Amino acid sequence: MNLRAWLIACGIIFAIGAAALAYFGGPTGREVRIALGKGQPLSAFADSLKAHRIIESPALFLLFLRASGREGRISAGYYVLRERDHEWRAARRVLSGPSASLEVKITLPEGITIAQMAGLLSDSLGIDSAEFCSLARDRKFIDSLAKIYPYLKGLSSLEGFLFPDTYFFYKGERPRAILARMAERHFSFWTPERLAAAEELRMTVGDVVTLASLVECETKLDEERPVVASVFLNRLRRGMPLASNSALGYVLGKNPAWLSEKDLETKSPYNTYRNPGLPPTPICNPGLKSIDAVLRPARTDYLFFVATGEGNHLFSATYEEHQRNIAKVKRKWNR
Repeated sequence: MNLRAWLIACGIIFAIGAAALAYFGGPTGREVRIALGKGQPLSAFADSLKAHRIIESPALFLLFLRASGREGRISAGYYVLRERDHEWRAARRVLSGPSASLEVKITLPEGITIAQMAGLLSDSLGIDSAEFCSLARDRKFIDSLAKIYPYLKGLSSLEGFLFPDTYFFYKGERPRAILARMAERHFSFWTPERLAAAEELRMTVGDVVTLASLVECETKLDEERPVVASVFLNRLRRGMPLASNSALGYVLGKNPAWLSEKDLETKSPYNTYRNPGLPPTPICNPGLKSIDAVLRPARTDYLFFVATGEGNHLFSATYEEHQRNIAKVKRKWNR
């Protein structure tokens, strides 16, 4: 046996002896729930155990983990340990696996805004919602993402480009990492076929996402999305204002259904009653169905639609027909 192996063997024997003494040396204390973060060094975890009065010697604790030959298979998660425990038993409990995962399943629905995302993530993960919103509008951060996803270049906000989906995030995960993952998910759906469809419409990715955000907010019926998209595209081709209540509601912070006549006179680039063309940014983060509705719209001659109050819309090709549809809806609800 060489000197190094002999010293290691002696160290292990000493550690086992020390642990045995600790085992019989007194009662343990209350249970403590400790998190081992994803990517956190075991040395930092051991220091945390000492800080919480679970073990006395981080070095001895780490020695037991190494002696097991399984230290590389220790998972991130929550571990339930006891105060004043001995290093051998604490190591054994850690090696048996976490009592709960640090991963949290979060579903971010279609049509959600950055501010709403921040609230959900704050409630579920404990992130700083203000930091999340600030970073999502930080040009330097967006430019760093644009090096990977070129269509983000020049944007002042990630609104529209954070894909709504079900994610598994870790407690304590930083807003920067969360935003990057959501932007990557959005990018992954831009296949060559979708990019070609956007080019055929003579629209940029940003244009498609902005229009899709209007479609997302105007209807929740999948069968209506391509029809609503066709209305907006038809109006754009004719140089007509899009007249979207949702865009104005976004900038005013109001429910689109509650806009007043005075609201419609608001001076804002998001007022698509006064300004032709698309609003300056998306107004929400649209789902894939709304994006595809813009890329593959229904073939119609519709230029108008009105909500029936029952979740669907009535569509029309002429202003006169549109007025008749409005009157029809009013009669129905004034009975």
